[in-house]
Amino acid sequence: MLNHLFSGTHLALQDNLLLSLFQVFQGGWGSIMNDDVDRIEQLMGLSKDLISFADMANGEARDDGCVCLFGLVKDCAYRIKVEAQREHLLHQARERRDKAAGL
Repeated sequence: MLNHLFSGTHLALQDNLLLSLFQVFQGGWGSIMNDDVDRIEQLMGLSKDLISFADMANGEARDDGCVCLFGLVKDCAYRIKVEAQREHLLHQARERRDKAAGL
């Protein structure tokens, strides 16, 4: 159904986004901090890919509905990016605190 959105140059980006999603979630929802930090970093990369995709697709959109859809994707990607960056900073602060405490 959405194949028309991903024709030609979109296919490579679609595959990259799907692979990124798979890599973020393939390890499950473990509580080991290194795994969490790795997933957060992958999620920041995924948000960058989503923003690039939305920009490219919006430039090629042929109707207002698609422009709105790709704008929504871009807005969500920025929100994901901000939240991932915030969580990344919290993890860094936690690591510094634990290191200072000798843990």
